[in-house]
Amino acid sequence: MWTSLESSVLTFSSFERPSLVDKVPPVDPNALDVVSSSSPISLTGFKYFWDLVNEVIAFLDRNPSETVIMSVKREGPDVGHWFTAPRIPTLGEARRKIVLIRRFALDDSLKSECDGQGWCINAEAWAYNTPHDTCPSGHVCVQDFCEVMESDNIDQKIGYAQQGLNRTACCVCAVPIAPPSTTTITTSNEQCLTEQSTPEPSNRPLSPPAPPPFYLNFLSASKIWRTDCWPEKIAAKLNPAILEYLCRRHNQPDALVAVGSERRDPGHGSTGVVILDWVGHRGDWDIVRCIVGWNVRLEMREKGRLGG
Repeated sequence: MWTSLESSVLTFSSFERPSLVDKVPPVDPNALDVVSSSSPISLTGFKYFWDLVNEVIAFLDRNPSETVIMSVKREGPDVGHWFTAPRIPTLGEARRKIVLIRRFALDDSLKSECDGQGWCINAEAWAYNTPHDTCPSGHVCVQDFCEVMESDNIDQKIGYAQQGLNRTACCVCAVPIAPPSTTTITTSNEQCLTEQSTPEPSNRPLSPPAPPPFYLNFLSASKIWRTDCWPEKIAAKLNPAILEYLCRRHNQPDALVAVGSERRDPGHGSTGVVILDWVGHRGDWDIVRCIVGWNVRLEMREKGRLGG
């Protein structure tokens, strides 16, 4: 039950209503149900987290001297829209789901999840203001050089972003390979000889290759005290420079050498996850189309329309 927010204290009464558990409301992508265990907290219907937050904010606006301490616990049934395994999913596993990257230390109660491997993709040791960092888990590789102190440093940020693109361009998307088929020959003295033969088409599951990390490449940056380093000013220089790079030099051997890539052999030309500011400003979506276009190349290669 809800207590009056006007008392400046918000509490919940825990109760069990098994008869309500099966009455699942329509899925709203913006709604998080407030529950106790797997039961709703109200007898009059479902209550939602963001409604609660808005009510708390309204209370604080009316009573600016007050403080609300809110404890939020992950509880209730999984509605199937979250991927919380501590590994990189395949695209098939991730469709219609929210893949959680965890940038906080894991509570002890969750360390036993997934057979002791923990909960969510681990990025809790993500370095701040980094031109290049790989989290100790190996799941996330990031370029997030965000403190551009002077407008002259924008060129430095452009270079770091190009290096981030090169790390993904050099990657080769491995195709799962079925283990070779075997033929067993039994001799008269019951000895078994096994020989390897050429793989034949079958319905056996393929052996998946180890996935690469998530490559996160932030094109966003700012310096709040310098108007010429505000996000829109940086995006006005950074986005066109990266667009030109993707169109003319991405995954080219000379570009890999020029910007100091760790590897210098062209790969499949992926871009990784590119995070941008001011996308679509004044109807300009060219950089998005270009990024998607490079991913289409990967799809075409998978379907055999491109060589390599």
